[in-house]
Amino acid sequence: MGGISRRNWLGSTIGPIVYGAAGCGRPEAPPPSHEPVDVAGTTPPEAGPAERGSARTAHAYRLVPCPRGAEVAAWINEHGWVCGTMTVGARDGKVHDEPSHAAIWHVDEKECRDIDMSSSTWSRAVALNRRGHVVGEARLAPGEQLGGFLWPNRPDEPPSQWRWDALMPEGYQGSHAYAINEHGSIAGYAEAPPARIRGFLVESGGGRWRELSPLADDTGSLAMALNGAGHAVGNSYSARRNHAVIWPAPDGPVRLKLPTEFEANDADSFAASIAGHGAIAGACWKFDKFPRHACLWGGRDEVARDLHDKKLGWTSDATSVNRHGHVVGNYQTTRGELRGFLHDGSRMLDLTSLARTPEKLVLRSPRMIDDRGWIIGTGSRGPGRPPEAFVLRPA
Repeated sequence: MGGISRRNWLGSTIGPIVYGAAGCGRPEAPPPSHEPVDVAGTTPPEAGPAERGSARTAHAYRLVPCPRGAEVAAWINEHGWVCGTMTVGARDGKVHDEPSHAAIWHVDEKECRDIDMSSSTWSRAVALNRRGHVVGEARLAPGEQLGGFLWPNRPDEPPSQWRWDALMPEGYQGSHAYAINEHGSIAGYAEAPPARIRGFLVESGGGRWRELSPLADDTGSLAMALNGAGHAVGNSYSARRNHAVIWPAPDGPVRLKLPTEFEANDADSFAASIAGHGAIAGACWKFDKFPRHACLWGGRDEVARDLHDKKLGWTSDATSVNRHGHVVGNYQTTRGELRGFLHDGSRMLDLTSLARTPEKLVLRSPRMIDDRGWIIGTGSRGPGRPPEAFVLRPA
């Protein structure tokens, strides 16, 4: 798939995207330096076998203040660096048509750092690794397709030394970078007219591009997450059905197994996250028959476990899983309200109820839970109010 082109240019949430079968979608002074310290007090161990039940899930969380203007917290590393999006311009507590830019900040900082070096009309940072390298996507002008980017810098470097690299495979016109692991490998997907869409994996250091093919009878693929072992997960789809898949490097796609009831009805599925030890989180559903249910695969060969709690909501989606099998995502109530959840291994819990939050702030869309139990995402204080990034630390 060609090499990385370089140019100084370089929304949907990480999750289901409408491509397949029906029902899939919906010069200033340098900044202060932060030594790489583990904000939780201990550095997470290297990924190993699944340790179900080996770590208790916190049932009480403390809200860590985010900088003003931070809209979405998308990823956090063990040194306390967070990436996401920020609003460019002043806020007065109302929704405006101001552009959102990719941003990075430390949990001890009160200001976001705008890392968009292309004057994009819109950009967002989606993931970062332990070195602070960031991937995401941006739009240069209204109507243009999105393009993936790599921000291969250290957060403590002055802006004058920053670089911004485009991620566009040869022959494609749009791209989306959604994951970067500790080795610097990147996963996402790219688009070429009229309807070719393929997941991709870029080897560490901007090396060889590898196309992630769909299953034999499918027409497209999306790579949404990547772990340290280089295993990518996402979606293989056709006009009829969506399949959650894993690409275990360097092999082709493997379809993930569904619960019996869903498998018997040719249900759709999607994989959104993979932990270091191989657990995978996502969702399964059947249009006009079964609503979306958050689910968890213990590994590539295991049958998905249905995590949905009908008492809590009508539908649910899992967005992230950590090495302990703890899952976060969002659910929709019967009144249509979107709220975040935490699944502690035995039950699904409303996330807002576990944290002491400011008045009316609802934690609606958690994006990630790390191996220490920190949870990040976005919330809001009601209709017409701007989104607010949140970071939760176990109390």
